[in-house]
Amino acid sequence: MGNTESNPEDLDNTTGGLSGLSAARKALSKDAKDSSAATQESEHDANDEDRNDKDDQPILDLSSEENKEKLKKLIASVPEDVANSDLARFICEVTLRFRKGDFLSAKQRVKNYFEWRLKYLGGYEVQNLNKDPEMLAVLKSGLIRLVPVADKKHRAALIVQLKRHTPAKTSALTVLRTWHYVVMRALRTASAQQFGIVMVGDLGGASFNNLDLRIPKTILGAVSKNVPLRVHRICVIRPFMVLRVLLPVVKPFMSQKIRSRLVVLPDPASKEQGLAQHLEVGKLPEDVCGTEKEFNHLATVESWEKEDSKLPAECPLEKEREGEENDDDDDDDGNNHVGDDSKGQKDP
Repeated sequence: MGNTESNPEDLDNTTGGLSGLSAARKALSKDAKDSSAATQESEHDANDEDRNDKDDQPILDLSSEENKEKLKKLIASVPEDVANSDLARFICEVTLRFRKGDFLSAKQRVKNYFEWRLKYLGGYEVQNLNKDPEMLAVLKSGLIRLVPVADKKHRAALIVQLKRHTPAKTSALTVLRTWHYVVMRALRTASAQQFGIVMVGDLGGASFNNLDLRIPKTILGAVSKNVPLRVHRICVIRPFMVLRVLLPVVKPFMSQKIRSRLVVLPDPASKEQGLAQHLEVGKLPEDVCGTEKEFNHLATVESWEKEDSKLPAECPLEKEREGEENDDDDDDDGNNHVGDDSKGQKDP
């Protein structure tokens, strides 16, 4: 996984945030050499992804004989401790769609993912909100929210509001666990598995006291090499002035492909240069300039708690919805979206 990643022990502590621009520059310059190495390591994945990153391809049919055989081989490659589990099958299905049927790159990503999961989550047990009060608290704070279907390709959107993070109270590792939990929720649909997600970073009302630079570095490392997640777009909205100075310094931690997908939107409500250019605003909550008046994040979290209370010892396989492979081609009007969960309803 490379030597540029943070150790879990280094992430599992709180910090007072950054006191100002000089402190931010000092924190970033400390990792300057690592950022160059990290970029080089992730370029291979980015270039490889270019060959598969096309929206006009149909969703990969895992029921074909060819893909059944690939899936069987992928499952056989997972660590012994997780072999024959629903988690193994789910991750292998997700990864095969993420790699759009390319077996060799899918096999490598599956290997990377389980190594990453063991390192940062401490094992293969399903994440459960009822067993992780710190993660539950982060979700209830609204720091990370999920819009299960946010555009016409049925991509999910992860909304992160920086002003809701207090580094002095919440460790980077807790935020990382929470991010992973929400990502696994987002990947319940075949559309998100193949076409990816949009990450929305809302910096409105935030200050340096809300910044923990370990978090974006660790998440970018997870996305670039380990977690089977396609990031279609990163939309940074309402950036406070100082971050515009810092952004060129943060970019080296990103692969070239991820950098090309980063957009900064000072006015997210603008029809010409706002979120409407990337997402369906009718699906987004009003506090990020959406028009979905009934978006209820806390109700969704409550539904997740209830669902998690019924979990077995290992992760249940997320079942495909019958006929979903055809939905993306037939339904571009925003209706009948798979997994539309903005009111906290559970996917079938």
